[in-house]
Amino acid sequence: MDAGAAIVRLRDAGPRLAVDAAAMIVPPIDAGVPVDAAAPDAPPVDAAPAPARVTFVFDTWCELVVDDVPRGRADRELTISLDAGRHRARCSQGPGLETWTGTVDVKPGQARRVDGNLLSPVDVLVEVGDGIRINGKDTVARGERTELKPGRYRIEVLSGGKPRSPVYVNVPRVERCTLRDKPPLDCYR
Repeated sequence: MDAGAAIVRLRDAGPRLAVDAAAMIVPPIDAGVPVDAAAPDAPPVDAAPAPARVTFVFDTWCELVVDDVPRGRADRELTISLDAGRHRARCSQGPGLETWTGTVDVKPGQARRVDGNLLSPVDVLVEVGDGIRINGKDTVARGERTELKPGRYRIEVLSGGKPRSPVYVNVPRVERCTLRDKPPLDCYR
């Protein structure tokens, strides 16, 4: 505080709070500040546009390639930066295996999510007990069909309305299979 500034004591602030009254003065609107002055945080006019942030989300792992440039493994999810515009994307588990392809349009600075599915559902016929409970939730009666994506599931066989001990079953990457318990509980083609 300079020596010439007035000191104002605020009535409710107590005896120890002093405020520099000169610092509280706001310059008038026409005080000579240019109207078109840029905000201090604004980027320069000739700055490059901010890249877009794109999050690719898949139902399984895959290797992501955008505009013929490998971008890394998407362990179900991968976020990358892309310039504004249209991009060709492909995510694959390898030659002859599941592949997703798509086109992504992004604007400068945009945050975008792109969802893709590589795994086709498997038509599962239930031929065991009175039915099954899948992962502790969904129940499917004997003789009914359900669609499951390839992968591992916790299966409880229901007999007389009561579940047997759970067994983990791997649903294969096939068009259809039958869930049977002979030989051991599994999904057979």
